[in-house]
Amino acid sequence: MRKKVQNRIQKVGNFHKKHTILSDWECNFVVSLLNYIEKHDSLSPRQMEIFQKIERKCTVDAVKSMTAWHESYDEEKKNIAKVCAKYYSISGYFSALSSRVLSDPEFIPTERQYKKMCENKYALKLMAAISSEPKYAVGSMVMLRTPAARNYKRRPLKGVPCLVLSTLDYVVNAVKGAKQYRILPYGQTSPCVLEERQLRKWKATTKKKSKKADTCEDIPF
Repeated sequence: MRKKVQNRIQKVGNFHKKHTILSDWECNFVVSLLNYIEKHDSLSPRQMEIFQKIERKCTVDAVKSMTAWHESYDEEKKNIAKVCAKYYSISGYFSALSSRVLSDPEFIPTERQYKKMCENKYALKLMAAISSEPKYAVGSMVMLRTPAARNYKRRPLKGVPCLVLSTLDYVVNAVKGAKQYRILPYGQTSPCVLEERQLRKWKATTKKKSKKADTCEDIPF
């Protein structure tokens, strides 16, 4: 029994060496099973369950599918993966996968990994925000909406004109109006980053004359 299981594990390991079909975790798991089976007569039920799932991946059809996926992983998909990875590196989800995408330019996630991280409803909102046309052009003047101006920590910015310097190629919130702008408030030397939903077109405010002043002006001398 042990010899039979050992041969199956070795076969999976050899298949992976030839086709690189397994993930890093799966590969390490198979190695750990080889070490385990040398000291025990059989695998535990849970070990066998996981191994059988890995074993089913080691087929010629699976290799063909993986090859087709790698060929389809173009620059567009690569950029989408980077955008989603930046977002999830902040939110905390898909932490290991996002870290790998950002740190290794040669890394290609599996099709399943890509779909889970880049085609969920939050990821679709991210990409919609990034691909949308900027509401405010570079070089235009904007001002902070009242809630954003109140929450701004460095100094009150209500009614302060701000110059749009650029738009960023990533977003941090999966909501409408999440496109990010790099702006420079009037009177400051350091730019800040705010979302489109926090901005509006700058409009100079004019002080209204008081009724008392108007009455005085109407008095003839």
